[in-house]
Amino acid sequence: MEQPIPILMYHLVAELDRRSLYPLQYMPPKQFGLQMRVLRAMGFRSVAMGDLFNKKTSGRTIVLTFDDAYENFYENALPYLKSTGHTATVFAVANQIGGTNAWDISSGECPHPLMSAMQLRECVDGGIEIGSHTLDHVKLAQVPTESAWKQISDSKSVIESVIGTEVRSFSYPHGSHTREVRDLVERAGYAAACTTVSGLNKASDDRFLLRRINCRTLTHLPLFLRRVLAKTAETRTQATRPSG
Repeated sequence: MEQPIPILMYHLVAELDRRSLYPLQYMPPKQFGLQMRVLRAMGFRSVAMGDLFNKKTSGRTIVLTFDDAYENFYENALPYLKSTGHTATVFAVANQIGGTNAWDISSGECPHPLMSAMQLRECVDGGIEIGSHTLDHVKLAQVPTESAWKQISDSKSVIESVIGTEVRSFSYPHGSHTREVRDLVERAGYAAACTTVSGLNKASDDRFLLRRINCRTLTHLPLFLRRVLAKTAETRTQATRPSG
Protein backbone atom coordinates (compact mmCIF):
# COMPACT_ATOMS: atom_id res chain seq x y z
CA MET A 1 0.00 0.00 0.00
CA GLU A 2 2.12 2.92 -1.30
CA GLN A 3 -0.29 5.81 -0.81
CA PRO A 4 -3.22 6.69 1.47
CA ILE A 5 -6.27 4.60 0.62
CA PRO A 6 -9.86 5.33 1.64
CA ILE A 7 -11.94 2.44 2.96
CA LEU A 8 -15.66 3.19 2.63
CA MET A 9 -18.16 1.74 5.12
CA TYR A 10 -21.73 0.88 4.12
CA HIS A 11 -24.52 -0.97 5.93
CA LEU A 12 -27.98 -1.04 4.33
CA VAL A 13 -28.19 -0.34 0.60
CA ALA A 14 -31.94 0.19 0.61
CA GLU A 15 -34.62 2.86 0.76
CA LEU A 16 -35.14 4.26 4.23
CA ASP A 17 -37.59 2.41 6.46
CA ARG A 18 -39.02 5.22 8.57
CA ARG A 19 -39.64 2.84 11.45
CA SER A 20 -35.90 2.29 11.81
CA LEU A 21 -33.99 3.29 14.92
CA TYR A 22 -30.90 3.81 12.75
CA PRO A 23 -31.98 5.83 9.70
CA LEU A 24 -28.43 6.99 9.00
CA GLN A 25 -27.34 3.44 8.20
CA TYR A 26 -29.33 3.46 4.97
CA MET A 27 -27.92 4.24 1.53
CA PRO A 28 -30.55 4.58 -1.23
CA PRO A 29 -29.66 2.23 -4.10
CA LYS A 30 -29.69 4.91 -6.81
CA GLN A 31 -27.46 7.12 -4.69
CA PHE A 32 -25.08 4.20 -4.22
CA GLY A 33 -25.07 3.47 -7.94
CA LEU A 34 -24.18 7.09 -8.69
CA GLN A 35 -21.27 6.91 -6.23
CA MET A 36 -19.94 3.80 -7.95
CA ARG A 37 -20.18 5.37 -11.41
CA VAL A 38 -18.43 8.52 -10.22
CA LEU A 39 -15.62 6.51 -8.61
CA ARG A 40 -15.12 4.64 -11.88
CA ALA A 41 -15.18 7.87 -13.92
CA MET A 42 -12.55 9.38 -11.61
CA GLY A 43 -10.24 6.41 -12.09
CA PHE A 44 -10.62 4.72 -8.72
CA ARG A 45 -9.89 0.99 -8.70
CA SER A 46 -11.45 -1.02 -5.89
CA VAL A 47 -9.65 -3.90 -4.18
CA ALA A 48 -10.72 -6.39 -1.52
CA MET A 49 -9.58 -5.48 1.97
CA GLY A 50 -7.71 -8.74 2.30
CA ASP A 51 -5.62 -7.82 -0.75
CA LEU A 52 -4.43 -4.44 0.50
CA PHE A 53 -1.23 -5.81 1.97
CA ASN A 54 -0.38 -8.62 -0.45
CA LYS A 55 -0.86 -6.80 -3.75
CA LYS A 56 0.96 -3.73 -5.01
CA THR A 57 -1.53 -0.94 -5.55
CA SER A 58 -1.10 1.99 -7.88
CA GLY A 59 -3.16 4.95 -8.98
CA ARG A 60 -6.39 5.74 -7.20
CA THR A 61 -7.23 2.73 -5.05
CA ILE A 62 -10.30 2.38 -2.84
CA VAL A 63 -11.84 -0.34 -0.66
CA LEU A 64 -15.62 -0.77 -0.40
CA THR A 65 -16.84 -2.54 2.76
CA PHE A 66 -20.34 -3.62 3.82
CA ASP A 67 -21.04 -4.60 7.42
CA ASP A 68 -23.52 -7.35 8.39
CA ALA A 69 -24.06 -8.97 4.93
CA TYR A 70 -27.63 -7.77 4.45
CA GLU A 71 -29.62 -9.37 1.67
CA ASN A 72 -30.08 -5.92 0.17
CA PHE A 73 -26.37 -5.99 -0.67
CA TYR A 74 -27.09 -8.93 -2.96
CA GLU A 75 -30.24 -7.33 -4.36
CA ASN A 76 -29.28 -3.67 -4.61
CA ALA A 77 -25.53 -3.14 -4.33
CA LEU A 78 -24.12 -6.12 -6.22
CA PRO A 79 -25.69 -5.19 -9.59
CA TYR A 80 -24.12 -1.71 -9.42
CA LEU A 81 -20.76 -3.19 -8.45
CA LYS A 82 -20.88 -5.56 -11.40
CA SER A 83 -21.91 -2.87 -13.87
CA THR A 84 -19.11 -0.53 -12.77
CA GLY A 85 -16.40 -3.17 -12.41
CA HIS A 86 -15.94 -2.73 -8.66
CA THR A 87 -15.28 -5.38 -6.05
CA ALA A 88 -16.06 -5.19 -2.32
CA THR A 89 -15.60 -6.84 1.06
CA VAL A 90 -18.74 -7.96 2.92
CA PHE A 91 -18.57 -8.85 6.62
CA ALA A 92 -20.93 -11.67 7.58
CA VAL A 93 -22.25 -12.54 11.05
CA ALA A 94 -21.56 -16.27 11.09
CA ASN A 95 -24.45 -17.46 13.28
CA GLN A 96 -26.97 -15.34 11.36
CA ILE A 97 -26.22 -16.44 7.79
CA GLY A 98 -29.66 -16.71 6.23
CA GLY A 99 -31.10 -15.09 9.34
CA THR A 100 -31.77 -11.52 10.42
CA ASN A 101 -30.17 -8.63 12.29
CA ALA A 102 -31.14 -10.25 15.59
CA TRP A 103 -28.67 -8.10 17.55
CA ASP A 104 -30.70 -4.99 16.60
CA ILE A 105 -34.19 -6.51 16.62
CA SER A 106 -33.85 -7.19 20.33
CA SER A 107 -33.57 -3.42 20.80
CA GLY A 108 -36.65 -2.68 18.72
CA GLU A 109 -35.05 -2.22 15.31
CA CYS A 110 -36.77 -3.23 12.07
CA PRO A 111 -35.90 -6.76 10.94
CA HIS A 112 -33.71 -7.07 7.86
CA PRO A 113 -32.88 -10.41 6.19
CA LEU A 114 -29.24 -11.35 5.82
CA MET A 115 -27.70 -13.17 2.88
CA SER A 116 -28.09 -16.93 2.69
CA ALA A 117 -25.20 -19.36 2.28
CA MET A 118 -26.04 -19.67 -1.42
CA GLN A 119 -26.03 -15.90 -1.91
CA LEU A 120 -22.69 -15.58 -0.12
CA ARG A 121 -21.21 -18.24 -2.40
CA GLU A 122 -22.59 -16.43 -5.45
CA CYS A 123 -20.90 -13.27 -4.22
CA VAL A 124 -17.59 -15.10 -3.89
CA ASP A 125 -17.98 -16.55 -7.38
CA GLY A 126 -18.53 -12.98 -8.60
CA GLY A 127 -15.28 -11.72 -7.08
CA ILE A 128 -16.62 -10.35 -3.79
CA GLU A 129 -14.60 -10.97 -0.63
CA ILE A 130 -16.47 -12.29 2.43
CA GLY A 131 -15.01 -11.37 5.79
CA SER A 132 -16.06 -11.99 9.39
CA HIS A 133 -18.16 -9.82 11.69
CA THR A 134 -17.98 -12.37 14.58
CA LEU A 135 -20.44 -15.14 15.38
CA ASP A 136 -23.15 -12.98 16.96
CA HIS A 137 -22.30 -9.29 16.36
CA VAL A 138 -21.15 -8.76 19.96
CA LYS A 139 -19.24 -5.84 21.44
CA LEU A 140 -15.88 -7.55 21.78
CA ALA A 141 -14.50 -5.05 24.27
CA GLN A 142 -17.30 -5.96 26.69
CA VAL A 143 -17.02 -9.77 26.80
CA PRO A 144 -14.47 -12.03 28.53
CA THR A 145 -11.32 -12.92 26.61
CA GLU A 146 -12.45 -16.51 26.09
CA SER A 147 -15.74 -15.36 24.58
CA ALA A 148 -14.02 -12.80 22.37
CA TRP A 149 -11.63 -15.46 21.08
CA LYS A 150 -14.51 -17.78 20.24
CA GLN A 151 -16.39 -15.01 18.43
CA ILE A 152 -13.30 -14.12 16.41
CA SER A 153 -11.80 -17.52 15.64
CA ASP A 154 -14.92 -19.68 15.32
CA SER A 155 -16.62 -17.21 13.00
CA LYS A 156 -13.67 -17.48 10.64
CA SER A 157 -13.93 -21.27 10.40
CA VAL A 158 -17.75 -21.23 10.16
CA ILE A 159 -17.78 -18.76 7.26
CA GLU A 160 -14.94 -20.57 5.52
CA SER A 161 -16.96 -23.80 5.66
CA VAL A 162 -19.89 -21.97 4.05
CA ILE A 163 -18.08 -20.15 1.23
CA GLY A 164 -15.32 -22.68 0.58
CA THR A 165 -12.48 -20.17 0.63
CA GLU A 166 -10.27 -18.43 3.17
CA VAL A 167 -11.63 -15.59 5.28
CA ARG A 168 -8.91 -12.93 5.49
CA SER A 169 -10.68 -9.81 6.73
CA PHE A 170 -12.45 -8.85 9.95
CA SER A 171 -14.66 -5.97 11.08
CA TYR A 172 -15.21 -5.12 14.76
CA PRO A 173 -18.98 -5.04 15.46
CA HIS A 174 -20.06 -1.63 16.78
CA GLY A 175 -16.40 -0.63 16.34
CA SER A 176 -15.80 -2.22 19.76
CA HIS A 177 -12.21 -3.33 20.36
CA THR A 178 -9.28 -3.16 22.74
CA ARG A 179 -5.59 -3.85 22.26
CA GLU A 180 -6.18 -7.39 23.47
CA VAL A 181 -9.06 -7.89 21.02
CA ARG A 182 -6.89 -6.55 18.21
CA ASP A 183 -4.18 -9.09 19.11
CA LEU A 184 -6.74 -11.92 19.13
CA VAL A 185 -7.77 -11.02 15.58
CA GLU A 186 -4.16 -11.21 14.41
CA ARG A 187 -3.64 -14.48 16.29
CA ALA A 188 -6.73 -16.00 14.61
CA GLY A 189 -5.02 -15.67 11.22
CA TYR A 190 -6.76 -12.70 9.60
CA ALA A 191 -4.79 -10.47 7.25
CA ALA A 192 -6.49 -7.20 8.22
CA ALA A 193 -9.27 -5.73 10.34
CA CYS A 194 -11.22 -2.48 10.18
CA THR A 195 -12.70 -0.23 12.81
CA THR A 196 -15.35 2.50 12.64
CA VAL A 197 -12.78 5.22 13.32
CA SER A 198 -12.87 7.86 10.59
CA GLY A 199 -9.84 8.46 8.38
CA LEU A 200 -7.50 7.03 5.75
CA ASN A 201 -4.76 4.44 5.99
CA LYS A 202 -1.07 4.47 5.16
CA ALA A 203 1.33 1.58 4.70
CA SER A 204 2.82 2.23 8.14
CA ASP A 205 -0.54 2.01 9.92
CA ASP A 206 -1.66 -0.98 11.96
CA ARG A 207 -3.39 -3.31 9.49
CA PHE A 208 -5.66 -4.58 12.30
CA LEU A 209 -6.93 -1.10 13.17
CA LEU A 210 -7.82 0.25 9.73
CA ARG A 211 -9.93 3.41 9.56
CA ARG A 212 -12.99 3.94 7.34
CA ILE A 213 -15.20 6.64 5.87
CA ASN A 214 -18.85 6.18 6.81
CA CYS A 215 -21.26 6.38 3.85
CA ARG A 216 -24.93 6.80 4.71
CA THR A 217 -28.19 8.48 3.70
CA LEU A 218 -26.91 12.00 4.23
CA THR A 219 -23.72 11.38 2.26
CA HIS A 220 -24.90 13.17 -0.88
CA LEU A 221 -22.52 13.29 -3.85
CA PRO A 222 -20.71 16.58 -3.09
CA LEU A 223 -20.09 15.44 0.50
CA PHE A 224 -19.07 12.00 -0.73
CA LEU A 225 -16.46 13.52 -3.04
CA ARG A 226 -15.17 15.89 -0.36
CA ARG A 227 -14.71 13.01 2.06
CA VAL A 228 -12.90 10.80 -0.43
CA LEU A 229 -10.82 13.42 -2.21
CA ALA A 230 -10.25 15.97 0.54
CA LYS A 231 -9.18 13.32 3.01
CA THR A 232 -6.81 11.87 0.43
CA ALA A 233 -5.34 15.31 -0.26
CA GLU A 234 -5.10 16.07 3.47
CA THR A 235 -3.24 12.85 4.18
CA ARG A 236 -0.87 13.39 1.27
CA THR A 237 -0.15 16.95 2.46
CA GLN A 238 0.61 15.70 5.96
CA ALA A 239 2.89 13.00 4.56
CA THR A 240 4.96 15.56 2.61
CA ARG A 241 4.94 18.36 5.20
CA PRO A 242 8.42 19.02 6.67
CA SER A 243 8.77 17.89 10.28
CA GLY A 244 9.50 20.35 13.09
